[in-house]
Amino acid sequence: MIRSPRPWLNAFLLVPLALAAAGDVSPPAARFHQQAIVVDTHVDTPQRLLDEAFDLAPRDPRGHIDLPRMKEGGLDAAFMSIYADMRRYQGDAATKRALELIDTVYEQVARHPDQLLVATSAADVRRAHQQGKVALLMGMEGGTPIVNDLRLLRNFHRLGVRYLTLTHSLANDWADSSTDPPRHNGLTDFGKEVVREMNRLGMLVDISHVSDKTFWDALEVSQAPLIASHSSCRALTNHARNMTDDMIRALAAKGGVIQITFVPGFIDQDYADAFAKIADQFWPRYRALAEQYKDDPVALEHAVERLEAEYNLPPVSWERIVEHIDHAVKLVGPDHVGLGSDFDGAPMPDGMDDASYLPRLTQALLDRGYSEVDIKKILGGNTLRVLDEAQKVAARLSTVRTVSFPTQDGGIVYADAYGEGDRGVVLAHGGRFKKESWEKQARELADAGFRVLAIDFRGYGQSRGPGQSDPLSAPLHFDVLAAVRYLRKAGAKTVSVVGGSMGGGAAADASVEGKPGEIDRLVLLAHSAIKEPERMQGRKLFITSRDDSHADGSPRLVKIREQFERAPEPKELVILDGSAHAQFMFETDQRDRLVREILRFLSEP
Repeated sequence: MIRSPRPWLNAFLLVPLALAAAGDVSPPAARFHQQAIVVDTHVDTPQRLLDEAFDLAPRDPRGHIDLPRMKEGGLDAAFMSIYADMRRYQGDAATKRALELIDTVYEQVARHPDQLLVATSAADVRRAHQQGKVALLMGMEGGTPIVNDLRLLRNFHRLGVRYLTLTHSLANDWADSSTDPPRHNGLTDFGKEVVREMNRLGMLVDISHVSDKTFWDALEVSQAPLIASHSSCRALTNHARNMTDDMIRALAAKGGVIQITFVPGFIDQDYADAFAKIADQFWPRYRALAEQYKDDPVALEHAVERLEAEYNLPPVSWERIVEHIDHAVKLVGPDHVGLGSDFDGAPMPDGMDDASYLPRLTQALLDRGYSEVDIKKILGGNTLRVLDEAQKVAARLSTVRTVSFPTQDGGIVYADAYGEGDRGVVLAHGGRFKKESWEKQARELADAGFRVLAIDFRGYGQSRGPGQSDPLSAPLHFDVLAAVRYLRKAGAKTVSVVGGSMGGGAAADASVEGKPGEIDRLVLLAHSAIKEPERMQGRKLFITSRDDSHADGSPRLVKIREQFERAPEPKELVILDGSAHAQFMFETDQRDRLVREILRFLSEP
């Protein structure tokens, strides 16, 4: 990250709040700003804490952040960036760098407990505000320090890290960057596991710096809202680091927040164009300076300041920040926009020279007709909301548990249990799947109020039973019946079964062999052959793809339609476009319709 200190601003730092922003903040706006909770999701000050032995408490003539200026600017909470430069730190060195940066945050709070508080939740931020303290949260900028190990991710969470930017200016081993040629076409399978684990932990997924495809992959995988901790609007400034309107809409549709950054190159097109022309010269020179002064960060800052001055880049007004805020609000409303300055990590636009100038944003939004309620959301309320949402998702995911129960022929079935509703659903997998394959559908059903059991058939996972060596001829309907009876004993008033392929055949056979009323409804996804379709009980929904075929090329629809005709009423047949078989239908463009049909059928009175 580039720091561009402006020492001459020190002369302004002793004036009152209303005048600190060049006298254009009215006393009522200043008072309102101080009452609001202001949250900045990206501050790079930990590098100064570590490399310069910087202390937050005294006023400092350099940089953008210290406690006096944070208080003057009404900055109540800041995510301190835990950033390990990918060009300098890899493997264990990146982990060590991150740990050292985290330590600096805790050390500052230990030095100044009367003014600072380490926060790991929205509740902590609110408590700090009530106590008149500044809350320091932590976000890790780039996934390199976890060294492709979910255990390290969990440990960083234990240390207080509450968001992870998936990658930085370069692609890492599992996520593509917006400023590096793609290596993975978005997120790898491990990258998706990182997102899922972050959901489970309650750690926010940050998509600033990532490629567009990585964003879309993360959005699809994550069950919690995402943030863009320091990005702006590509429609106003065409830079790959910014978000397109479609991306912002999709982020908001899932409850997420774009935190508008203050970096000139991301908020002003003239500056971005000018920098693009000199970038090939600038970056090699910058990296050479970084290597030359790697042990003297103060000298590096001055050298970089001189380097930037050589290129005479165009000035950028702080009002560009407001334009990006306004664009995003007009696009998705005030519930999905926040602030992510990049203080101490990049040069700032003219008039937003440090944290003490933040009240200008409040005045500008008031001048544009924004309500105080909406301004409070933008200043920090939206960020606190997504922190709360991430914790709620984590709490919900933590309710997933593995259970086991016996079958009537001496076997044992293991299942993943989701939800606590009084309507039970058993999910029975196909021959090429296991119980984990149902996770997304199980969570959707749990969210809709169902108590769900995703079972492993005998011979899969830990489940065992007679005939397990040949699942196609094994009595798998006993496994389904055992799951149905487990749900009944757990208090489910109704129990339905959704089965794919082999699991569909087992579900149908279970309805034949079970007691009257044990299974209320059946959803059969391109099921295997049913022994006696005429004897099936309960309501039945047959679903298949129009062009699904057997290994020999013969269409499955013919046999499925025949069995549908033989099954007693009530029954339905839904034919989807395409050729995907059974659970593979969830991986096609027919997925949304498939889920709607299943939820409709299971929810109807």
